Amino acid sequence: MNATVAVGRLSEILESLAAQGFDARPLVVDSPASPGKVDAVEGQLGCKLPTSLRHWSRERRGRHGKRP
Repeated sequence: MNATVAVGRLSEILESLAAQGFDARPLVVDSPASPGKVDAVEGQLGCKLPTSLRHWSRERRGRHGKRP
């Protein structure tokens, strides 16, 4: 399943939940945050994200920041 299909399906699920009265907010999909932005958010929150989340995009892109 590609990302476009996945986002479409998730949006349909959210619309269905909203129609049933649940507090379902719109799905927002954007580019990964830069390490600097992540650091800024962590500073505002006063806690660190798990390492497994911080390094996900770096692992997907490879060691030199290039997409596979």
